[in-house]
Amino acid sequence: IAAINREHQRDGLPPVQLGIGINTGVMHVGDMGSALRRSYTVIGDAVYLAARLGGLGEHYGVNIVAGPGTRDKANAYLWQELDQVRVKGKQQAVRIHTPRGLCAEATAELTEELGRWQALRSAYMTRQWPEVQSTLQILTSQPEKKVLYRLYEQRLASLLAQPPGPAWD
Repeated sequence: IAAINREHQRDGLPPVQLGIGINTGVMHVGDMGSALRRSYTVIGDAVYLAARLGGLGEHYGVNIVAGPGTRDKANAYLWQELDQVRVKGKQQAVRIHTPRGLCAEATAELTEELGRWQALRSAYMTRQWPEVQSTLQILTSQPEKKVLYRLYEQRLASLLAQPPGPAWD
């Protein structure tokens, strides 16, 4: 997508945006319906979650959003946890991730960035706002300004202005 968008920018065309939701789990696959109307399809909770995740990518500035089942099964990839979200049809919040590359090809810079990000997420979930703020300053000082990090900057500003109640999660 990045290569296509560079060509599009050069040619004065709009960028291509893509949102992929991936989830792993039990589903039913096959021809479904009646004798009058049949359709080859997939149904199940894992499929519904993947469909919901596909629409979240733009919000976080990523093309791929994966559910916990995929993250747990795809150990060859480095994953960055994006958030914990509640999606329609689910009672419990779901941790969502995006792949950042293959583990075997990870640079020291990427590994360091992901380590900082995980520390930030831990501090965020336990309301350690000063630690979140200092780690965000480091992450946002990088040349590449990520939508995800700007999103958390905005959230932190909001949380500092109006601290959440005890039920916040």
